[in-house]
Formats: sequence, C-alpha cells, structure tokens
Amino acid sequence: MKRALAALLTASFITAASAKPDPPTLVKEPSRQPVHRIELRGDPNAPDAAGPTIELQRVAEPPKAPGATEPDLAIDPADPARMVVGAVMGAMKLDGQSAYPVFASSDGGLTWTRATGPAPSHAGDPGVEFALDGTVYLSSLDPTTRDGTPVGITVARSTDGGKTFHQPTYAMDTSTAFAFPDGQARKLCGEEGNFFDFPKLAVDRGDASPYRNHLYLIANGISFDADGDGICESAAHLFVRSIDGGLHWDAAQSIPAMKQYTGSLAVGTDGTIYIADPTLGTPLCPGGAGLSTRRSIDGGRSFLAGCAPTPGVKVSGDPTWTAADPGDPGKVAIAFAGAIPGSAGVHVFVVRSSDAGQTWSEPVRVDDLLSRDAVDRFRPALSISESGRLDLIWADYRNSKGGRYRENRQPGDVYYAYSRDGGISWSRNIRLTASAAPLLYGAGNDSLGIVSSEDKAFAVFAQDRDGNVLYETYLATITFP
Repeated sequence: MKRALAALLTASFITAASAKPDPPTLVKEPSRQPVHRIELRGDPNAPDAAGPTIELQRVAEPPKAPGATEPDLAIDPADPARMVVGAVMGAMKLDGQSAYPVFASSDGGLTWTRATGPAPSHAGDPGVEFALDGTVYLSSLDPTTRDGTPVGITVARSTDGGKTFHQPTYAMDTSTAFAFPDGQARKLCGEEGNFFDFPKLAVDRGDASPYRNHLYLIANGISFDADGDGICESAAHLFVRSIDGGLHWDAAQSIPAMKQYTGSLAVGTDGTIYIADPTLGTPLCPGGAGLSTRRSIDGGRSFLAGCAPTPGVKVSGDPTWTAADPGDPGKVAIAFAGAIPGSAGVHVFVVRSSDAGQTWSEPVRVDDLLSRDAVDRFRPALSISESGRLDLIWADYRNSKGGRYRENRQPGDVYYAYSRDGGISWSRNIRLTASAAPLLYGAGNDSLGIVSSEDKAFAVFAQDRDGNVLYETYLATITFP
C-alpha cells in the first residue's frame, strides 16, 4: 500500500499502510505455550495495593515476510475463552487450502489454529469482531485487481469460532457510490493504484440498541475525482453498514473534514456510533485545536459533528482510539497521542465524556512522567470493561536509544495502564514486552489491540524479538486479583 511513513516528532505523525503480501507458500503454525510471566504489586489505584499479573504468550510467527503484524483481537462476549486474532501475513496457504489472516483459540490463548476459507484470501489490515451469537466477522483489504477481484474491503463470516470462513462479500469496492457533502455520489477511481486503506470494523452488541447486530465499517479511499476534472487527487474517509450480517451493505457515505486515521469505531449499548480522529487544524474545533468527533444516533444513516477540545495539548496526527463504556451508554473515552507545547516528546492522553460525547473532560496524561521525559509514545489502543475499568496500551520508546522514534524497526516496547475511576487517574505504567525489540515499521506494523473483560484485559501486539525480520504476534493476558 502507499501509506508513507512520516517522521514522528513532537507534532508529527505516522501515516502507515499494509505491505503487499508475498506470493503464497505452505505454512503450518504450531501452538505455543506461555513464554513470559510478570508479577506486579503496589498499584496505587487498588484498595488492597495489589496490581494485576501479566502472562505473555506468542500467538504466531509465520515463516514468510512480514511474519504476523498489525494484530487485532476479538473475544466472544458469551465465552471469553474463545478468541480470535487477525494479523497481516504473507503466508496464505495451509495444507493446500487458502489460509485466512486469522488465528483462533478456544482455550483462552493457550493454543491457536490458523483459519482457512475460500480463495482468494486477502491479508491487508485485517479486523476481527465477535457478534452476540458467536459469529466471527473478518474485514480485510483487497488492494489489487491482479487476482481477478475488484479493489475493495471484504468481510467474511465464520460460524465455528474463526477456524473456517465463508465466501467474503465486498463491503465497498470501486462500484460503490458514496454520498459526499456536496450532494454528489462518487466512486473510487478504478485505475490500478487506487485503493481503500486502514479499515475498521465494529458490531453493535448493545442490549438496549435498536440496531443490535448491525455491522459498521470505516476506511480511507484513495483516490476520488472530487472536482470533475478527470484527475483522481482526493482521498476521503468512507463509511458503510450492514443490517443483515454482512450479506449486503448500504448507507455508503464520506465523512466530511476527516483527514487523519482513526484506530476504532465505538458503539454504545444504546446503539450510538462514535468516531474520533486527529485531523490537524480540524474545522470542527475552535482554532483547529482538538479532536474531531462524530456520532450517529440513527444506526449510521447520518452523523453529528463535534469537537473534543484538548487544552494544553497539541494533537499529533497519530490515530485516535475511541471506546464506549458497556455499562453506561453515556460514557465514552478517546485515547490519543500529543505533545505538550514547549517540551519534547509525544505522550498519550485520554479525554472522556459522560453525556454521550456532547461535552468532554480536559486531557489526562497516562504515560509516566520521567526524569528524561523527551520520549515518544504512539498508537494508543483503549478498551472499557463492564465494571468501568479503562485499559490502555501504546507503543513506547523510553527504553530505546535517545527515547525518540527516528526510523523503521527501531527497538521499542508496549506499555499498559488502567484506571478504576473512569479515567480521572491512572495506574503506573506496566511494561508488557519482555524486552525492547523492533516494533513499529510504517508499511507493515502500525497498530495494537486490546479487549477488556470483568477481571481481565487482553492485549495484542507484534515485535521482532528474534531479529529475523519476521514479526511475532503476542497476546498479553492481564489478570486482576
């Protein structure tokens, strides 16, 4: 893909794309047992002064570039032992079958099975979600017409916990007409080299939602002919939905004034859809300072624009992550990366709302204040448990030479923190990675994932710990006493 890697300095950002998969090859992925365990104590947010324990397990390292990168995680709400991890992979054959970019576990991550399904399969920017009935949905990029299929975003369905998938449908492709703010309907330019990018999938699982079981998907479209001059020069963020389990897709529209990527779509228990993005100089915020927000209260037919101000923090262009509280339909939070004017380094912040995104708190910094604080942190991923605990992970370069992100495959770590009071205060930072190792690289490993349950949080990330240029995907299970 063509997302370029920009230098990540104080007010800069990463705009990264999925690497094109390598030619198919045969791979068998063995299950692996836990490889790392951390005991933690002395959490100031816990009444009993006891913190969580962390168990780190390797999910996969397929023997073809890029390994297993950009992981996404989903857990069955009815059975937390059932989980799936989607990851960018180049190895797309398994015992002669078409392999899918998913690993499935039915024992809480102790063992994993590689998914298969109808050919051709696509492994770009995979996203995974569980529906209430246990159905697994997989979204992925199809970036080329060279395999005889259109450029687009596919969505496939599994009814056996993610082990096998049915024939995918296209949620959007070059035949999809998107409604633009000027009243015109436009399609993505059809020439090779134009494509969709960075899709994010969500399922409405709200008990009180009138749109329960609807699927929602957002992606960037590159490029459109916005002014009718025959030149394809404009990108747009695009939204679609399905009300029949992914068989058909509608409500295709562009999201106005959205210039930067979002890491998630959040859906409240009442069916409200939330989108936030870090568009620099956004017209939705006074003076362009803050986060662009949008919410839909009609199942994705339309969106209301808003702003989450960020006083004292200069938002970077790094993707935001929005999470809705499963125990309170009015509560929603946004994690983002930004800089404090006059200081070096990029930090991780959270803003929160208790009135369904109409007003927002001031930003709260989550990463530790260090004596050497000129450190870069990026790619926050946020989740909220049913009890209201906020769980946050991010890429962190405090243990890297100089503390600043300067090049692809620079050694970095993943850190975690949590809040028991709705995001007002946060625990000290907890290192999830066993050691600093090559972490972010623009075109192939630019996202993390996290899911919360009542007494646990589950995080996924990819590192190249053995230095063989094949990234391994890891699952960290964080258990609270």
